[in-house]
Amino acid sequence: MEILANIFVNGLLLFVLWWLFFVEYKRYRCDRTRQELFKIRDQLFQKAADGVLPFDSKAYCLTRTTLNGMIRFAHEVSFIRLLLGFWLHTSIHDRDAKRYLEDMSQALNDLPEPGRTAVKEARSKMHLIIISHVIHTSLALLILLKPFLYYLRLVHKLSFYQNKAETRLAPLDAEARHVGNSICPAH
Repeated sequence: MEILANIFVNGLLLFVLWWLFFVEYKRYRCDRTRQELFKIRDQLFQKAADGVLPFDSKAYCLTRTTLNGMIRFAHEVSFIRLLLGFWLHTSIHDRDAKRYLEDMSQALNDLPEPGRTAVKEARSKMHLIIISHVIHTSLALLILLKPFLYYLRLVHKLSFYQNKAETRLAPLDAEARHVGNSICPAH
């Protein structure tokens, strides 16, 4: 009887631990990710209000739409979905990612340097938050890649990181743009 009681208690404790991580902690991380993305969007809005970049610039609209899409589907972003998305975009829908990068590059070229810097900074922070979200919501990645996340936070302002992130995360950005457009269609 004591063995069955131990099995029951241990099983219950494992279930509670599973529920805490895979339900409650993931819910918390999603809310935190959204809150951080809202903060980035607000900072970008404030820079536009301060005249650093025009509200009607394509770069501002594209970045805002992408942020809106990221906010909208943050609960669906996971390591597996990210891998599948990269695979699908590189094998099937690579043109969406390329078009997104081309649109963003052209939009950035139309801005003065302070506006360009503001948009690049917002996108860099957005990417870092999404990578952090993916790492923190995967138990294996959390254990294996937490030191890598600290490294990314240290170097995220370096230009070589920004260029790689823009290219590597373009499929995710393109998908977020589509979701953002479904929320509030671009003009």
